[in-house]
Amino acid sequence: MQKITSLIVFMLLASTKITAMSIDTIYYKCREELSFDTIPYIVKDQAFFEGLNELQMMLNGDKPYSLKRAEFIVEWAYSGGKMNYAKYCHDIDSVSYILKRFIEVNNIQKYKTAPNFALFEYFTKPSPMNGNKAFSYDFEDFTGKKDF
Repeated sequence: MQKITSLIVFMLLASTKITAMSIDTIYYKCREELSFDTIPYIVKDQAFFEGLNELQMMLNGDKPYSLKRAEFIVEWAYSGGKMNYAKYCHDIDSVSYILKRFIEVNNIQKYKTAPNFALFEYFTKPSPMNGNKAFSYDFEDFTGKKDF
């Protein structure tokens, strides 16, 4: 878990280093033309710095480590500080409850792979657990330009 947070912090720090080198240069190859460079906007954003600070506090042991909170911080910073942590937790807890009930109803709690099976069913098959709509990969708008 600490590796994931370290990776997130590294990505956040790397983006500040790239911008410090040159504001108008992107150091990656892209197959299609970008309409704008997001890095200069991100590093000037207050939510970005607040998120980075909180992740660093977790890594330094000044705040308790939480994978759920770390993931939220990254999404929160990306949204410009517009997400609600209580709602985020409620949504995750709701899905967790549904998956635990699935395991109980199907009487598979004795298997170590029961959580994996429940997740697989949740993501890949239409059922009442996921509103009868399986998650799928969007091959036509995979970059999210039409519908993020």
